[in-house]
Amino acid sequence: MIDLKAKGIPPSRDPKSDERQLISGVVVDGVAQLPECAPTLVRLRARDLGELARAANAVRSDQPGITIVADIDAVIAPRACEAIERWTTRPCTHSAESLSYVGTPDGLVGLIKDLWVLGIVDGALISTSSVFELELVRRSVLPQLSRQTITT
Repeated sequence: MIDLKAKGIPPSRDPKSDERQLISGVVVDGVAQLPECAPTLVRLRARDLGELARAANAVRSDQPGITIVADIDAVIAPRACEAIERWTTRPCTHSAESLSYVGTPDGLVGLIKDLWVLGIVDGALISTSSVFELELVRRSVLPQLSRQTITT
């Protein structure tokens, strides 16, 4: 678990508001890049979804209202079979302590939205291991996630 202070988007769990904003960004060279207006965050790394949910519940029981984002190591390509090939033909560069995703940009968006709608996390920080994938995240994933708001 890493505390990360950033500035920008209003907190995703504003107790005075019925709306939550999904927070998303990328990790480049180990540095989180978030929208200019991001709240104080807690980044969670977990090996699987169950571990992520348990860790998020523990953090929220200690710090109600805190904004939590999941670290996700992603291997993406326009087609799932291309992403699988990229994943199987390169040296392992992802962290064993972070969630891994291999597939399409739309599938990654779906995973992050599901985690957010279920209230497990308030967003995600996406790490990739290639410039091609980073640009795909910036062009195809982040724009879709930035438009997500839910009324509770």
